[in-house]
Amino acid sequence: MAFDDGINVVANQRVPLTEIELVLKSGDEPALYDLAISLADELALRLDFVSKAEHGFQAMSRATSAAVKATPIQFASGATLDAAVQAVLSNTLLHFVANWAAIREAENPSTIHHMRVALCRMRAALATFKRALRCSDFDLLREEAKRIASALGPARDCDVFCETADNRPLAHPDRPVDCNTLLAAIEKRPNAAYTDARSRLEDRDTTLFV
Repeated sequence: MAFDDGINVVANQRVPLTEIELVLKSGDEPALYDLAISLADELALRLDFVSKAEHGFQAMSRATSAAVKATPIQFASGATLDAAVQAVLSNTLLHFVANWAAIREAENPSTIHHMRVALCRMRAALATFKRALRCSDFDLLREEAKRIASALGPARDCDVFCETADNRPLAHPDRPVDCNTLLAAIEKRPNAAYTDARSRLEDRDTTLFV
């Protein structure tokens, strides 16, 4: 376990850094996860999927993380059912967390969409696996995935509504003057929805889910 507390300095950019990094060099992998869960229970920690080097490059280029699409699921030749389950669930989880950094940085409609798609894929896979395998954890994972997806729903709904309104009736040059009040309200709503979505992603239950 390594603890870093300092500042990433890149050109004239200074990025604060406080990080606990867990690396398994030998021993049992479950023990590492048990330690991570214990730390999450005791401390106000949040997951980060961007390395220190990547944070530095982003600060230098002033770039933000982009939305990430799902990648094809790869199955090894002669894979067992257990291996196939692991491959599918790992793929959906990686799709979900790959968009985590982007939603922290900006209100990108594609990001929230892909996170919900990843959770939907996971829930569908778990429902399918449940028919062939008896595992009570499948139901727990499905419920948690549903909880998170529901929490992201209002932000996604706002994105869709804003896009529809901007491109259709409210974009018309002859729209009623009263529409300006509606436009102002629409602009404020996504900010609140994204704040709620980020809060849910950073909570303890979502951390333990991942």
